[in-house]
Amino acid sequence: MNDHYHGGDRHDREQDADPTQENGRLRFIYESLLFGARETADSEDEPFFVDNLRRRDQTSLLSLEEENDYFRDMILWEQAPSLELKTFVAKYLPLIDLQKATDAEVERSLSKLVRFLNSIGHRIVCADHLSARRVYSLIVNGVLPHQIKVLPPEMFTEWFFCFHTETEILDKNDFTIYFQYYAEDFEHIFWREEDDIPKRIATPYSRPYMPKHRPIFTL
Repeated sequence: MNDHYHGGDRHDREQDADPTQENGRLRFIYESLLFGARETADSEDEPFFVDNLRRRDQTSLLSLEEENDYFRDMILWEQAPSLELKTFVAKYLPLIDLQKATDAEVERSLSKLVRFLNSIGHRIVCADHLSARRVYSLIVNGVLPHQIKVLPPEMFTEWFFCFHTETEILDKNDFTIYFQYYAEDFEHIFWREEDDIPKRIATPYSRPYMPKHRPIFTL
């Protein structure tokens, strides 16, 4: 599964701050945090580090104020405390044994687990093509073992499950399932001109408690 971080939608800005000077200050703080983290990163941190670099390179497409907001978001992310998710969840929400639980018990437990993760800024999205047992197993074995950031309410990470089938893990660049079930109309229209993508069909499962994802592709 791929995880993507989203910052808040607005920030309180200092009225008398010069945007250009503020940009230099924020960029310096962010890059100091980012490259300091890189020196101590283990192999599990590498994808996040690379993703941060990619996002930083894309700031050339933003206005100065948008870029400043971006840097503020990422500084908050880098400075946010981390915790071992599995230990934290276990304090509030006992995990079930999938070998013994009925289908109804799995669905109820999945609903509670997804809602709980959502409440601490971690959203499970694009998972309605998978059975409840598969989603629950992926969360327990693929999400909970991570050290995660404790984020404020307006900031969140999305865990995309569209890179999984019932039995396989797909390549992170394989967006077949995403386009088949989850892509927005504008994504289909745009990418249909670029590639042979599948037509959208309804997901086999409908779970109202699953958070709505933000589009992966933007115009």
